[in-house]
Amino acid sequence: MAKLGWHGSRRRKGGKYQARWCDSEGLRSEGGFISKTQADAYALRMANEALNVKVGLAVYRKPILEAREQFLQRRTKENTRALNTRRIDEFLALMPEVKDTNHLTRDLINRFALALENDGHNPGGVEHHLRIVRAFCKFCFDQKWMAEYPFKGFVMPKSEFQGRPVTPEEAFKIIEPESGQRIVAFKEYDKRRGIFRVRYNDQNGHAVEVASGIKDEAEALAIMGREQVRLDRLGVMRPIQVREGDLWLKEAFIFGRSTMLRISQVWKLMPSDFVVPDQLRVAPIKGQEPVWIPLRQDAIDVLNRLKARLGDNDRFFWYWSTVESMRTAVEGRVRRAGIAPTIYMVRGEKSERFPRFHDICKVTRISELEKDGYSLGELAHLSNTSKKTLIDHYIKADRSRAFERYKNYSADRGHTVATIGPKNEGFVGVNGGQGLLDGTIENIEIASTSRQIPA
Repeated sequence: MAKLGWHGSRRRKGGKYQARWCDSEGLRSEGGFISKTQADAYALRMANEALNVKVGLAVYRKPILEAREQFLQRRTKENTRALNTRRIDEFLALMPEVKDTNHLTRDLINRFALALENDGHNPGGVEHHLRIVRAFCKFCFDQKWMAEYPFKGFVMPKSEFQGRPVTPEEAFKIIEPESGQRIVAFKEYDKRRGIFRVRYNDQNGHAVEVASGIKDEAEALAIMGREQVRLDRLGVMRPIQVREGDLWLKEAFIFGRSTMLRISQVWKLMPSDFVVPDQLRVAPIKGQEPVWIPLRQDAIDVLNRLKARLGDNDRFFWYWSTVESMRTAVEGRVRRAGIAPTIYMVRGEKSERFPRFHDICKVTRISELEKDGYSLGELAHLSNTSKKTLIDHYIKADRSRAFERYKNYSADRGHTVATIGPKNEGFVGVNGGQGLLDGTIENIEIASTSRQIPA
């Protein structure tokens, strides 16, 4: 019987070579190699792996499905396990050549990231996928199923996009359904006669001619501009029928701004999640635990209105069959409201992003509460978001404003800053006594040499 670590090769009848080696389970073989060199190299590698197992070194390989199973069986939150399962399965479906852990190489990770980009994922989405794949590779490496860690030195893609709060004017345009359409002046060109004319359609949709027989296009544009200014000053709108989808969006925006929930959480809300008088169960998302939160009256009113329209449906916002269709409706509403997009760079190219449901509701409300003096701890409770995430992605503190506020800070709220301290303006000593004037001057001189804090 061959000893552990033995390796060799032989030629088969079809002309191809078979690699042979001995591991802890006995004599093993693998065929299909074109040359003897390939077969010998493969047999040597497998024999070395067997020897490494015996001395406790890296195994270098394990069937990928077995590795996946053990990775998902780790002790973790159930919702995190569900997300890991989905992402790992997507990774293996996109990279079908991965049969064992030995195939998890840097080249494979690069090709996976490129495939995600080609599928339309932005840098933030690519990073989200790669983080879970990275955790899986780290688990395999720690278990000594891989010779090298494929993410060593790998630079994760970072999104340059930053969500922004919307202004009160923008929020009104987005949330309130349009009850009228702006009357717009326009120019027409008569090819047969070679002239321009300026018109607009009135409230009843009838064409009203402002000027005709204009031979110069610049003159026609000037007349059109003056007429548009006149129409805008009059404020006359053409009545239009309010879209049903806009009415549903208004309810969603009011509820989202009040609760600071994400669009997926709002979309999936069910009547069973609401307990009278004001308790709402928030489903877990992004590793959070399910929680119960008390609702404000405006959010309760929304649920009461939607409850009357439930019928046989099992969700409050049943108007949208999928959360993606709800996202599309939000973007369409923002575009129709005339809100300017945010321009940012994606892989060196300019891209634009219109305010999302997340920006209109959660980002805006957190910004409003922070400016109104709510503490970081209070915001963490109200938004069900960690303090770290709030600082990294939501609260953009104004440094100059912070120092201006700090100049007027007083620990004793009953006195002004100028009246605090010893009457002779000396420094208080360790024993509680007042310092001498010389000590005060010395400290002032030392302070004058300190580096000034830039605003």
